[in-house]
Amino acid sequence: MLQQDAIIAAMGISAADPIQSVQTAYRLQLIKNWNLQPGMKIMELGCGQGDMTAVLAAAVGSSGLVQAYDIAPEDYGAPVTIGAAQERLQQSVLGKQTKVALHTDVRTASLDFPPQFFDALVITHASWYFNSLDELQQTLQAVLPFVKRVYFTEWDLHVRELTQLGHQLAALIEFEYAGIHGNPEANVRTLVTASNAGQLLAELGFTQQQCSIQPAAKMQDGHWEIDYVCNDLAKTVASDSHLTASAREYLQAEIELLRDYQGRQEQSLDSFTITAARN
Repeated sequence: MLQQDAIIAAMGISAADPIQSVQTAYRLQLIKNWNLQPGMKIMELGCGQGDMTAVLAAAVGSSGLVQAYDIAPEDYGAPVTIGAAQERLQQSVLGKQTKVALHTDVRTASLDFPPQFFDALVITHASWYFNSLDELQQTLQAVLPFVKRVYFTEWDLHVRELTQLGHQLAALIEFEYAGIHGNPEANVRTLVTASNAGQLLAELGFTQQQCSIQPAAKMQDGHWEIDYVCNDLAKTVASDSHLTASAREYLQAEIELLRDYQGRQEQSLDSFTITAARN
């Protein structure tokens, strides 16, 4: 398997980049106990700019396959769009084992794979983007016939350190605003937890489950969510004429509370991973 610096280079980013080095190291730690082997075939949902795609492609090697999907269009994302990021990955040493379909809803994509063709389905920090649990369930229902095992990773809302409170509160505020008004650009639209994710997977036949917790204190995501809520979302809430006065006051009070945590050594929440298989 390629080392961290080589994986980052395959993404067209300097190995010294302080953000990408943390993001890639975290994902390498995630897969450490997944027993991924060269030659395996992996389906990835919510691939985004390819942070996890690159790590998975390195793990399965040139004889393997990572079939990655994302519902977002090619021009989504900043400062680099997901289309540009995935194109760079396709042109790298990891391109041979990587296939990417962007702007693709797997529920309507007429997937044509043999039953249990993929050794695993991987969903990493993508479930909060779904508009509802029903949408997530329908998406899982569309792909689970093709996979043997599931690795489902998301932020864990349980606060284990006081420095994680800001990330938790930012996520709750984003979820509340999306629920009140709808926010198709939000990073948090549905709060998928280990409990309801496990229940969805069990209802779809993946009843053999284990759940593990991965510390993510060095990840920058908590800081990004806090900054987004305290700035961009705060402006949106203030100018949203469709909000009732009470809803606006409630959200603004929460945002003011969040600002008390901003800049105070805030850290990202831990993450959970559910490993699920059929009995």
